Amino acid sequence: MFKIPTFTSNPIIYFLWNIFILIGMVLTFYMVGATLGLVITKTVFKIDLFASINDIIHNPNNNYWGVLALKINQAIVSVAIFIIPSYLFSKSINQNPLHFLQVDRKTSWFNYLFIIVLIISTIPVSSWLMEFNQNLHFPDSLKDIEKYLRGDEGLNKLEMEAFVKANSVPMLLFNILIVAILPAITEEIFFRGCIQNFVKMCFHNVHVAIIFTSIIFSAIHGDYFGFLPRFLFGLVLGYAFAYSGSIWVSILGHFLNNTITIIAYYLLSINPEIKFLKDDYSFPIYVTLIAAFGVITIIFAMSKLRFNQIFKK
Repeated sequence: MFKIPTFTSNPIIYFLWNIFILIGMVLTFYMVGATLGLVITKTVFKIDLFASINDIIHNPNNNYWGVLALKINQAIVSVAIFIIPSYLFSKSINQNPLHFLQVDRKTSWFNYLFIIVLIISTIPVSSWLMEFNQNLHFPDSLKDIEKYLRGDEGLNKLEMEAFVKANSVPMLLFNILIVAILPAITEEIFFRGCIQNFVKMCFHNVHVAIIFTSIIFSAIHGDYFGFLPRFLFGLVLGYAFAYSGSIWVSILGHFLNNTITIIAYYLLSINPEIKFLKDDYSFPIYVTLIAAFGVITIIFAMSKLRFNQIFKK
């Protein structure tokens, strides 16, 4: 007879079994959230997103209500696939959700200052990684796959532009709510609070947990030619979360990163000549090197602060 694996019997099997359960939860609530989102948007906005999503993404200027419906739908799906599975998964492994996800943890105000400087310092490094990633090419035998992925990347960029486009301050604030605040909370609770903590619990290694989670975090966004900068972003948030001991620090970092992007798009719509806000802007190499040194230094400072806090206890 099959027995449900326990942590003490075989940690690896226990890990794989529970990851399989978590995937099942995410897929189940994705269907629930997507269905609910489609029903609500069709009822409220009289728009069938399933049938008109391509037209909305390619022509956002002519689909104001369609873009709004798309944002509402995304918000519903985000809560469904990230928050609900995180809560239920914590319960399924006999953990207190608020404690396991580290929602109830307090931390030093220094860590909130650190994450602000850390996110700003990451920008030049991410820009360099994005340029490097974009210039990677598949072998000739895999050119068709590369062409498909780059086409998919182009569609993702169009969707992103539709989401962050704003022609007024109220719309800018609404975008910050839907594209910055909500994803920061839902994704950090799921990736850092749930997955990273679970991997750490199973393998007792914070670095393995952070790297594993960052790979999943970057891959799940589907932008394969932006994998490296998003992987770096995951590492930064992962170490900030691990060394601060609070999910709210990584949520703040995620929020700042998204908000910077939204404001950059808004400012570019007002003045397209602001070069350093453009996607293809390249920071001087000395700026990138200084920023990389700053990222490493800040993460080290957060680790020392965490060590001192634990030692004093």
